[in-house]
Amino acid sequence: MDEYAQIKPSLFPEVINPALADRGGFAVFLGTPKGKNHFYEIFKKGENNPDWYCVVRKSSETNHLTQEQLKQSQDLMTNEEFQQEFECSWEASIKGAFYTKEIQEAREENRICTVKYDNNLEVHTAWDIGWSDDTSIIFWQEIGQEIRIIDHYSANGMTVADYAGILKDKGYRYGKHYFPHDAFAKRMSDGKSTVDVARQYGIEATKTAQLSVLEGINQARNIFKNIWFDKEKCANLIESLSQYRRDFDEKHNTFRQNPLHDWTSHDAD
Repeated sequence: MDEYAQIKPSLFPEVINPALADRGGFAVFLGTPKGKNHFYEIFKKGENNPDWYCVVRKSSETNHLTQEQLKQSQDLMTNEEFQQEFECSWEASIKGAFYTKEIQEAREENRICTVKYDNNLEVHTAWDIGWSDDTSIIFWQEIGQEIRIIDHYSANGMTVADYAGILKDKGYRYGKHYFPHDAFAKRMSDGKSTVDVARQYGIEATKTAQLSVLEGINQARNIFKNIWFDKEKCANLIESLSQYRRDFDEKHNTFRQNPLHDWTSHDAD
């Protein structure tokens, strides 16, 4: 199965099943939750497919460990670590995650809920632009100090024209479109910037402040208490923010200051 180890779960069972079927084989996926990542996607596919056997075994239910052993483990770990490692929690926070406290507070205060589009308010967008990497677009409305994130879109390999079409199809009444500073840089090939191309499709870009990554994270933390998320349309965004974390230095067994660059980075940026 090594040759299939990096296949995205979105390709299951279309790729894995034929590869196994022609050998009369089967696959076993076994692991510990670490947020709602690719393993979670495989789990949900199995859970909803009658041809798959899918089971969760919590330490508190299996009796493989005594209550005393579980208690000792709890004393040595944070509650989040224990819930993840021993109780198979998909919701437990990720070690080194930047927004653990903020996401938890948003859940407790019911700010992750149904957030409807208000056609009396303009919709603003914030972009993180990539080509081979994902482009991420966040859609929000403001009233007073409330920041209502009503929608989120992420994809890769698409043109600015494609994204302009996505915005048009959503039917929102738009305000400002915030682009990162590098989107204003002119290309050597044609002397145009991403912003110039966006303008051709009716998207007038506003430049975001040029902050360091850590400065941006701190500013996000400062306004997080005012943010409301639509739980359906922003599910992937919420999960990205939940798992956005510091890079880990295995040699020195410590977390670096800067974030790990992975699938969560684009939404968080």
